[in-house]
Amino acid sequence: MTSIPNTCEFCGERIIMMVLTDHPRSPASMERSSDVYVACPNCLLGLVTLSLAPWQFKRARNAGVYQRYYLHADFYDHDTGEALQPKLEGLTHREEPT
Repeated sequence: MTSIPNTCEFCGERIIMMVLTDHPRSPASMERSSDVYVACPNCLLGLVTLSLAPWQFKRARNAGVYQRYYLHADFYDHDTGEALQPKLEGLTHREEPT
């Protein structure tokens, strides 16, 4: 990521942003040391609990920013956006704002 977006990557809101650059250490994650996630507080909670709603995952996927640790295929179905191992099931049912 060359520059940090000014909107949440998962919902598009222009509110206070959180930038997450750390993630669990493993041999595979060492290769992805440049992972940066830009999220509003609500989406950050969904991101780190692997509980993004399908529309949030699809928004990131469509922007081409889904090949990172918290968004990989072990955690989300890349076709449907469904969370496969959500830690907070209730978050996965959030509706997309209109």
